[in-house]
Amino acid sequence: MLTTPPEILRAGRTLLAEMRYETPVVERGYANQTLYVNLSENTIAATPVKRQLAVFETLDTILAAPVAFPGKDEARRFFLTLTQAFKDWHQAAWDSDAFTAGQARIATLLAEAADHA
Repeated sequence: MLTTPPEILRAGRTLLAEMRYETPVVERGYANQTLYVNLSENTIAATPVKRQLAVFETLDTILAAPVAFPGKDEARRFFLTLTQAFKDWHQAAWDSDAFTAGQARIATLLAEAADHA
């Protein structure tokens, strides 16, 4: 049980982000949302579960992709490009053209890397 008052716990700390959450329609105890916290940009958002599932499925595809490179420089270039493509895509709004385009960009990068495997 918390015995220290919240004001004392907050003293000397900096608030990095805050989010006002409006409770959506809850069905059978579930709001069909997940909490998204971006520590790089200090943002917090509620996202649809379908979006998070798409992200996790894409991550699974990336991790299972058969890729091979002739050397370290090519591998480094590929993974830096893939990382940036993933970050750009992950910031796009769900069901937007940018989200669809970002997912296609990642699939293209993986297909090109698989051609060398």
